[in-house]
Amino acid sequence: MPSDKPPVLIHIQELKKEIKDLRGDITIIKDMLIRYSQVEQNPPVMVEKPDVPFLKSSQSPQRGWFW
Repeated sequence: MPSDKPPVLIHIQELKKEIKDLRGDITIIKDMLIRYSQVEQNPPVMVEKPDVPFLKSSQSPQRGWFW
């Protein structure tokens, strides 16, 4: 179906759509980098270690477990 617009204008409109999509992607990446830099400057502190019974050195794995 022929369009009444010249091919150059159609190409420019497609480029504008792609630029709009790229701006959204850039915004997402920028937000991720900002969050990463904030976490890097203020790393989370673990208050206590989780209690994992099979990691204690005083206990051996139960019989039949395959490690």
